[in-house]
Amino acid sequence: KAGRSRRDVVLAVFRGTQRVAREAQQLMASFLDEAPSVPDGPAYELQSGGIVDMLKKLYDDFKQKLFECQKEDMQAKGNFELMTAELRASVSTAEEDKKEKSELKARKTAKVAENNKRLNAAKALKAENEAALEETNVDCKTKQAEWEQKNKVLGEEI
Repeated sequence: KAGRSRRDVVLAVFRGTQRVAREAQQLMASFLDEAPSVPDGPAYELQSGGIVDMLKKLYDDFKQKLFECQKEDMQAKGNFELMTAELRASVSTAEEDKKEKSELKARKTAKVAENNKRLNAAKALKAENEAALEETNVDCKTKQAEWEQKNKVLGEEI
């Protein structure tokens, strides 16, 4: 890997890792751009403190995002359960209404059938009564004609 700077090597490693978010890659690149170059020779001192701090910050950011995602999931789950309960209550109410209306319809249908029977019976009774009235009227006319005939015959005899 001669000819490649330490920055290029580190960025290549981070870009090759799928688990590192783009934000983290950009943060690492900006850190490496700001980091002082490593002097050649024995005067080199470890400067890993900045990397550790950056990694701690990334860890804290990831924990915060995980907490936010879990919080959103819990809220979504609670909303779903509430909506499900409301829908179940709505379905139960609708089924009860349907049952009540079916029973009411059955009672009204039975009442209509009973009223139709009574109406037909009343019509039949009326027809019988009208027939009896007609027969009575015929009998009365006949008896009246006979009466008049008898009175006429009696009137002539006297």
